[in-house]
Amino acid sequence: MRSKDPKTQVGCVIVDSKTLKILSIGYNGFPPGISNSVKNWSDEEKNDLVAHAEQNAVLLKGGASLENAIAFVTLFPCEDCAKMLIQVNAFCHTLHFNTYNIIFNTYNMLFLETIITKARYS
Repeated sequence: MRSKDPKTQVGCVIVDSKTLKILSIGYNGFPPGISNSVKNWSDEEKNDLVAHAEQNAVLLKGGASLENAIAFVTLFPCEDCAKMLIQVNAFCHTLHFNTYNIIFNTYNMLFLETIITKARYS
């Protein structure tokens, strides 16, 4: 299982924070029924069609609880994926940093604020 994106192959592995057991995996790709054609992978098309690695990992978790899980992602999550990981109480660890330092700082602040808030109310 892997991304078919010719430019940005992103993967996400979500593990239990204590046992490191894999709870779910996901990669960026199209929902079922959408063709993996070259046309769909063009920049104009793919942004409207692709499901992100983090989204797929959360959706495909089955009955696993993601409470305090760790999401290892190969590219820092977009704003929506960052909020989704926060919503399921998963922490994010990015394995690869790209040239998106401004984006990283913005979303890193989302995670930090969430962690600080959790610590205050725990």
